[in-house]
Amino acid sequence: MRLTSYVYTFCGCPMAVKAKGKGTEILTVRLDRESKLALTELAESMDRSKSYLASEAVREFIDVRRWQIAEIRAGIKEANTGNFEDPGKVDGFFKKWGAL
Repeated sequence: MRLTSYVYTFCGCPMAVKAKGKGTEILTVRLDRESKLALTELAESMDRSKSYLASEAVREFIDVRRWQIAEIRAGIKEANTGNFEDPGKVDGFFKKWGAL
């Protein structure tokens, strides 16, 4: 079996995590001491490996970013076709929540 690495930003620092699997690649990334210790503590407290936690974090990170990009593109497409919300409704929404 080969080892694979996933990249994820944890506490603001990029990191590499190794997990067993086929068809994967290895990536090495430097971590600051605080991030590495925090990951170790989390892994121990959850009875999981650091690799498992980082792999899950990467998958979640990718899912969220893909969703954000898709929503942004959809919004741009709507805006380019002139599909905007009524300004009165927008003002009402912000006033309702005390933002205006």
